Amino acid sequence: METLFAFFKSAVKIFCLYFMIQLFIVLWSMLFFIPGIIATYRYMMAVFIYIDDPDKGVMQCITESKMMMIGHKWEFFVLQISFILWWLLCIVTCGLASLYVAPYSSLTYAVYYDNLKFINTPQPMNSSPDQQWSQASDMNQQQM
Repeated sequence: METLFAFFKSAVKIFCLYFMIQLFIVLWSMLFFIPGIIATYRYMMAVFIYIDDPDKGVMQCITESKMMMIGHKWEFFVLQISFILWWLLCIVTCGLASLYVAPYSSLTYAVYYDNLKFINTPQPMNSSPDQQWSQASDMNQQQM
């Protein structure tokens, strides 16, 4: 019985997370259009943070997303812009190409989150970039 409602608890938390993100974006957009766009990119990683650790609270995910995206908003914007031709292909094919494009773009955003998470994780001072790369590879293989 407990596992039956575990999904419901998680779904409610995800709904609250999306609601709070949208609320903050709307409030920032009331100031002007540009702060709303910046807020959108500021809170973009909150869902990935929650999925990575479901024990975190809604506001904690939002705060960590703000911290994680400092200095990376433009990179993520350029990443999203790189999909414009793919989404135009979806329009031309009446949505048929979205069977490929939607998972491809979502997976790209998830990999971007993993890279940001690795960048924001403190690394030992005595390790070289080659050692850090091998540690990241080992960590990804252990997760699989």
